[in-house]
Amino acid sequence: MDDHTAPHNAPEEPTKASDGAERITQSILDDIDAIGQIMLTGWMPPLTVRLPRPCLDCGVLTEPGKSRCAAHQRIARKGWVGNTVANRRARMATGDGAAARLRAKVKREGGAVCASCGEFYPAPLIEIDHPVRLGDGGQDIDSNVVPMDRRCHSAKTARENRADNQT
Repeated sequence: MDDHTAPHNAPEEPTKASDGAERITQSILDDIDAIGQIMLTGWMPPLTVRLPRPCLDCGVLTEPGKSRCAAHQRIARKGWVGNTVANRRARMATGDGAAARLRAKVKREGGAVCASCGEFYPAPLIEIDHPVRLGDGGQDIDSNVVPMDRRCHSAKTARENRADNQT
């Protein structure tokens, strides 16, 4: 049989040229998918423009991205550091370091069971919570510290903050 008498329903073998074209097309589609994934995952860093703004205290223009001029920034930081240290000392004076002990135990054991949801989490995902907050008169003692995973701890803190704002 010659080429003119071949049946029309016989499968046509792909030629080398069409096979190469299909591979190139598939390669291009794969590249587009890869680019799409990269764009969706945000591989480009976000563009942040920091502009000078007036100092919160005196109104003088600050360095880009800062809220206070250099003089007022030093004063504000001294206040933050002093208050933070004094507040922490006052809070910790009412207890015996139970939060630090529990945190060390969680790190030593590699994780803990969340007191809220009952699931086991590795140490980096565990936070130590005071069920009766130190600010509400709770003490830093063993009976007032529990391990919680970050999600449960954040939810509990948000609930407490909402309750504070409503009263």
